[in-house]
Amino acid sequence: ENVMSVTDRSQHTQCLDNDVAAVTQVCGCAMLISRTFLERVGFFDERLFMYDDEYDLCLRGIDAGFQIQQVNSTSVSRLNVCSQHDMPSYRTYLYGRNRFLLAKKRTRSLHLAVFLCLHLISSSKLAITLLRYGSWHELTSLVSGVRDGILSRWGMTPFLCTLLKQQ
Repeated sequence: ENVMSVTDRSQHTQCLDNDVAAVTQVCGCAMLISRTFLERVGFFDERLFMYDDEYDLCLRGIDAGFQIQQVNSTSVSRLNVCSQHDMPSYRTYLYGRNRFLLAKKRTRSLHLAVFLCLHLISSSKLAITLLRYGSWHELTSLVSGVRDGILSRWGMTPFLCTLLKQQ
């Protein structure tokens, strides 16, 4: 059994000779998931709320012996995708928080260490971008998200509720 995903080529590794490529993760905006997969692996983790839940599902699938695949000849267009310099505050918060929570779910010490290092690097890069654009509110949201991730605050935190009401 396989999980198939239809995603934009630029987001993942390209497979030049074949239409289908094995990948480690796929974008959650357009996934085709078999019933067998969901019965063995489970559904999306609602505690992650909105971002990185598809990455978590893919990792759990790989751990259960499934292969994650991408169809390269098909693409899906998403409307209203924002760039890093105009990210809504709730998105920067979830970006900061959910990667830490995802890392904590990994049972192997090496996975945890790699996830945390990569996330700290990517969060630092995003923080620099937000500083360059003077996006102080978004930077505050990112820092709050990282803090809540370190403290294992899952789901709809009070800070997240406040951010969503502002949108």
